[in-house]
Order: sequence, then structure tokens, then C-alpha cells
Amino acid sequence: MTRYFGFCFPEKAIRTRLDEITSDSRRWPLGRRIRLQTWKSGEFHVTHEPFPASLSSRKWKIAFASERVDSRDIFLRHKTTVRETYDRALQLTKTVANLFDLIFLNERQEVTEGARSNLFAVIDGIWITPPVSCGLLAGVKREQILRDHRRKVSEGVLYADDLRRADQLHMSNAVRGLIQVELIPEGEQKIAWDQAEEGSNSSLSLSSMAFR
Repeated sequence: MTRYFGFCFPEKAIRTRLDEITSDSRRWPLGRRIRLQTWKSGEFHVTHEPFPASLSSRKWKIAFASERVDSRDIFLRHKTTVRETYDRALQLTKTVANLFDLIFLNERQEVTEGARSNLFAVIDGIWITPPVSCGLLAGVKREQILRDHRRKVSEGVLYADDLRRADQLHMSNAVRGLIQVELIPEGEQKIAWDQAEEGSNSSLSLSSMAFR
């Protein structure tokens, strides 16, 4: 990715910093979440924090995002800070109980991904995930599942109705793993969105004030 965007990548310095963080793994028995952020100049910043608690104990839901993405947007295929649309979606998930993620559609009404995870729909025993050409990030966990021979997995174009008729829905994320979810029914989704819009307006206003 750094080569694609023409970024300077100080590999030796980065490896040294990562080795420092991971050298004493006994201090972190549950693992650490490490984030590496780089700039075009070659500057980089590494942060780390305890692994988040397991999410499997809750019954998570997903809903369709009201915004659409453009499958031709090259930033959708790379993990960068150019993700304002996804950040807005994540703010909305905080205002509805047990809403794990919002699912995006592209300009052709094809399902793409969530704001923080890839999607798998299990239909007739086959795990189907949208191809990168729909406009999405080929996440680490997604790639692992695609190579998992214990499941019948394939890439395929999905539409909203496919998610509604799917036997199971799962979201994948390198940090959170694989999480089974349910799609909020359309009637409930409208109520959820009304609540989310009310909550998000005040939340975004406070954020805007905080940044001034």
C-alpha cells in the first residue's frame, strides 16, 4: 500500500519499534491491538492497547447504511484515514443498542462491506463475500476465511435481498474475529434510524466543538 501511494516506508525503524512492543509477550497474555500509521514523509506512529473483550456474548445486529459508496473509489481498497463516510456510520452504531455495523451498497446497489468489517452471507451452505471490485477492503480476516478449506467459501456479488434471505450473516474483522449478526427488519430499522439520527446530531455537534 505504501508503494502504491508513493509513501516512504522506513521498514527497519518500524520493525525495531514493533519488536520493542512485542518482546515481552508475557505481559500481555490476552494479546495487544497494535496500530501502525505512516505518513508520506516516512514519519510513523505506533500505538497499542489491550485486546478488546470478546463480543460473542451479545446478540449483534446490522443495518443498511443510507449513504452509498462508489466502487471506483481507490481508497476503499486500502486502509487509510480517508474514511469519513465510514466514521459517520460508526458514530451511528453507538446510538442503537447492539448495532455492530452498517452495511454499505455501491452505485449499482451491490453489497460492499461494513464500516469496520467484511461481510459473509451463508446461503444454501455456501459462505459468500462480495469481491473487491464492488468497492471494499480485502481485510486480513476475510482473506483467512477465503482460504479456510473447512467451509465452502466463494466471492460473489450480493444484493440487499440476498442478505434478507440468507441462512446466516457474519461480519469479519482482524481484531474482533468472526461475529454472527442479524439484519434488522425494515420496520424496526426505520425506528432504529430515527433514534440514531436524534442521538447522532448531538454527538456530532459536541465533536465539532471539541475540535475547534
